[in-house]
Amino acid sequence: MSKRNLIASILCGFVALLNAGVAAAEAEEPMDPDVLRKVRKLVKGTLAEDTAEREKAWKEIHEMGNLVTPGLVELCKIKETTPAMAHSIMIALGDSKDPRAGAALMELMKSPEAHVRKGAARAMGDCRYKAGLPVLDATALNEKEDEDVRLFSAVAGAKMSSEKAMGVLLTLVKSQKSEVRSRAVFALGKYGGIKQVAAIEGALDDADDSVREDAVEALRLLKEKPAWAGLIKATNDANFKIRGSAMDALHQVTKQKIESDPKLWQEWWAKHKDDPDTQNAKKKKEAVNESF
Repeated sequence: MSKRNLIASILCGFVALLNAGVAAAEAEEPMDPDVLRKVRKLVKGTLAEDTAEREKAWKEIHEMGNLVTPGLVELCKIKETTPAMAHSIMIALGDSKDPRAGAALMELMKSPEAHVRKGAARAMGDCRYKAGLPVLDATALNEKEDEDVRLFSAVAGAKMSSEKAMGVLLTLVKSQKSEVRSRAVFALGKYGGIKQVAAIEGALDDADDSVREDAVEALRLLKEKPAWAGLIKATNDANFKIRGSAMDALHQVTKQKIESDPKLWQEWWAKHKDDPDTQNAKKKKEAVNESF
């Protein structure tokens, strides 16, 4: 089967599943040709060479909200829909957070094309499609699966608090590919919580600058005091950009008005690392008070 025919076959299955997910009342209503023309124009706009035009197209798609879903489904039926357009359609469905797309995206996880499975996994995570979590977990755990697909499946699962997905991310932090390590460590910080601090701090010893930079960002996202030691460590990094990012993060999470000088931050930490975490204690007290 040629690549074009394969993509066409995938799109046909995608359309069938999406149509099955649309409410019966909506399915019986014919597509407004004006809406379809608008959606087609916007999807094409996402592929424009001009950056401003692309951004404008995505902005208008997002502004349509769930109203864009029927148009995206209908657009898949048109012969002129290219693989690039199909990729934008998947992203748009994920961004729309429309649960009607969930079943179709889960079916696309069976695609023989790795890039399709990766895109479907990402969209499922964006949709927070919890019914698809077992599929995402199984894909992430499958060591024979393409590593990028495993990564995107694990990140999608992590968005829905999957412990299995977190476990896979911890494994992928040790990947041979720096871009995989970088994405994995960032996801641990964004979705894993403070219990992932040791794994994230370990990434500060990575040989790749981008991994260490994302480790600093992950520690910033954790905010709590157990993450501060890692940020202090990063103020010694050989890369000036990473040192600067670490000190910016420290300013944000500690609220201390200390100059951006690694030595000053290290001296401050030596004096205060054993102090009670009064900042977070105050936040917890405020949260309790607000609950009454």
